[in-house]
Amino acid sequence: MSDTNAVLVVFESALSRWRGMREAVRTRRIVSSLPEHIRKDIGWRDTAPDRMPSRANWWL
Repeated sequence: MSDTNAVLVVFESALSRWRGMREAVRTRRIVSSLPEHIRKDIGWRDTAPDRMPSRANWWL
């Protein structure tokens, strides 16, 4: 594999993870805007800030 291909693979991987993180944030935002009784009915977990996963290492 050439150096250019290796760089592209790393970039594509990071981009894929970033997109996944953004999708998770979007989903969390949409579901969190639903009334509490609907979130409970669909089994959505507690969204307290201290229970949310950290985004500090999203690229790992």
